[in-house]
Amino acid sequence: MLSTAHRKVAIWATLSLVVSIWLVHAAAGQDEAAGFCAVRLRVTDTDGRRVPSAVADLVDKRGRVVRTENVVNGRADFCDFGFGRYSILVHDKRLVCGAAEIKGVHVIYGLTQNLGAVLNVCADDGDYVTSGCNFYVRVATPEGQPVRGVQIKSPSVGEVKRTDKYGRALIFVTTKESFDYTLSHPGYRTKMLHVACPSLAGPPFIDLPVILER
Repeated sequence: MLSTAHRKVAIWATLSLVVSIWLVHAAAGQDEAAGFCAVRLRVTDTDGRRVPSAVADLVDKRGRVVRTENVVNGRADFCDFGFGRYSILVHDKRLVCGAAEIKGVHVIYGLTQNLGAVLNVCADDGDYVTSGCNFYVRVATPEGQPVRGVQIKSPSVGEVKRTDKYGRALIFVTTKESFDYTLSHPGYRTKMLHVACPSLAGPPFIDLPVILER
């Protein structure tokens, strides 16, 4: 039978062993947490295929890009960033049209967040071949209400355009040419519109807002 002194030594030895084991596990857990990646991003196209290449921007609450990662084979990582909430903007390397944005992203200690984004492509972006300028007309009232059925015609152009229910119409002008158009609609004042296409150096589509007054 163990004496009182021996029992005390055995108890302290057992306690020391338990504490040592707990400290080892705690240290291992800290090492594991210290190495976690905050965000792993998966980017696909609208058909669910991995995007070969793109760009992912980490944007802070002030709208500043604080980090940029290249998306390779549909993958990009943001393993560490500062406190607070961010957005991740995913877009083509040359274009921002059709970009996908993930809002409210923040670091959760010890947890890797797997996020997904679908990258869209605007049909009028990229390599666009044309022999002139496309003017994207939007007709509205001074209060911003679209005007439907506005007649757009020119004595030099045979085709007559009419705006849709959103006040939209498309006018094409050949390079180095210009035309004068008349915009008319019952109940509104007639308006003259001069459009010209000096060169092909500009964008393929040019926004052209028009205000019609009663």
